[in-house]
Amino acid sequence: MERREFLKIAGLTVLVGAGLKIKDSSGREEMFKPVLIFDQGKCMSCKACMAACQLEHGLNETPEVNLFWIKEKEIGEYPKAKLVFSQEKICVQCFDHPCVSACPFGAISVKDGGVVVIDEEKCTGCEKCVPACPFDGIVMDKGNKARKCDLCFERAVKGGDIPRCVSVCPSGALVFGNLYKPTGPLAQLLKARPEVRRALLKSHHAEIVPEVEKVNPYAYPETKKPKGDRIVNTVCLACNARCGLRVAVKDGKLVQVDGNPYHPYNRSGKEIPYDTPVEKSFKAVATTCAKPQMD
Repeated sequence: MERREFLKIAGLTVLVGAGLKIKDSSGREEMFKPVLIFDQGKCMSCKACMAACQLEHGLNETPEVNLFWIKEKEIGEYPKAKLVFSQEKICVQCFDHPCVSACPFGAISVKDGGVVVIDEEKCTGCEKCVPACPFDGIVMDKGNKARKCDLCFERAVKGGDIPRCVSVCPSGALVFGNLYKPTGPLAQLLKARPEVRRALLKSHHAEIVPEVEKVNPYAYPETKKPKGDRIVNTVCLACNARCGLRVAVKDGKLVQVDGNPYHPYNRSGKEIPYDTPVEKSFKAVATTCAKPQMD
């Protein structure tokens, strides 16, 4: 099955790297196959992922330069017209990666795991890689350096964290994980949508093993206890979504902003019961988009 056919069937954008060996928290080696999934059905076009990506890669002063775009399109006709959202102009981590061979200076390479990255020090700004990308996934920044999505390679693939765009998505439209050993939201998605699992297996994108049992449905990632002497639960007014916020205050000053796990809009898409003790709520998902972090 071709990549484009799979996207049409599943309604997802799936970016998959090759398998690589990493060390887990106990120091043991295990296989890791990075995957980033964009679920069109959960996206509400808040564009928090775009803002977070710009902040992560130092592009926040050039709003016209993005490593990917969330596009809106109206389909159907009145009175049944509706908006659909898509993730476009993003590097899909091609298996043949034409941008690598197009660069005459060796600035683009394929790292362990099949993730294509750009070495800014080697980049001369010749722009030969830009037209070589069939997905328009490479852009030039204000310093005339080529930039693209690399799945936050140092942070996520090597560092054991998750990409910045995934960490701020308030609706759970972005999911990152290990296809060889799916846990958390990735395991939940594959379990809830068996057609996605079948499509991945059929297209040889993954050798999916059974998901880890007893997964905490609220824990991705686990939120640390805020560093403050007072916790205020409120809502964000940056857009019409009105996502829940949990604000930490110390000595009368705001010191930390997180999502509110009691609120219906949080990272897992499922709020925790209101009778959950506050101490236990710190182990629940409580992330927010980049907008309140910038205000």
